[in-house]
Amino acid sequence: MKLRDILCSGKFENDVKKAVAVSYGTKCVSDINAVGGGLFEIELCKSINKLLPPGYVCLTKKATLSGDYKFPDNFLDTIESDAFHSHSASDLFLFDEDNNFLDAVSLKTAMSDGALKPFLHNDSKGQVHELASTEGNESIGQVFIVTYSKKTSQAETYYFDQSVRDLTKPFQSATRNKHGDIIYHGKSFGINRQVLKITSRSGDTRKAQSSFNRGVVLDGQFIKDVYVPKGIFENPHSFTLQTREIELQSIRELTLGRR
Repeated sequence: MKLRDILCSGKFENDVKKAVAVSYGTKCVSDINAVGGGLFEIELCKSINKLLPPGYVCLTKKATLSGDYKFPDNFLDTIESDAFHSHSASDLFLFDEDNNFLDAVSLKTAMSDGALKPFLHNDSKGQVHELASTEGNESIGQVFIVTYSKKTSQAETYYFDQSVRDLTKPFQSATRNKHGDIIYHGKSFGINRQVLKITSRSGDTRKAQSSFNRGVVLDGQFIKDVYVPKGIFENPHSFTLQTREIELQSIRELTLGRR
């Protein structure tokens, strides 16, 4: 059993909608950067568990530490340290009735008024950057991405389990900025801006890096218009959620109906 089969199924779309609404609604009433992503992860995990066979369970990474769950040797350390692990940087984990590990996926969200720029991988050790510099070919895990435009109320989900080379092969060339980041431009595809950036970890002229400003950064429109038709990403769900309705509902819940 694979988590992809649930996450990308048509019947799971309403569960994704609910998770996006909870995530965005919380961001409307909290200024904690990571709160939306954390709640999205939890809501999605709950929804997956409703659909699993008896005895099977889906857990967040922290929740796996609460029980006797059986991973391959050094699994949790390796998925954090090795960008090219098949389950690199995973957030949700699937186990069978005997608590044996079956599968895992990484979750990424991007919600914005402007151009959507989802992260694909944090690349904390610069492995992806080094590989892209040499045109190498390694996979970087299994990633489920959700983008939500507050301006258009449009949400999209994407699934990626391909290689670094698949990310870069649509482009004829790349440039580098003063930090050494590898930049791919979308002009030849009708998108006149940067559409893929692979951050250098060796630059010393930028502010301190965190998971919010390092790694592999994509462009939502480029995923939809170029990567999906080329079969590099899947686009299992596409739906609208009215931004103002979510905002008002969040205020009602926060104030217990007083506003």
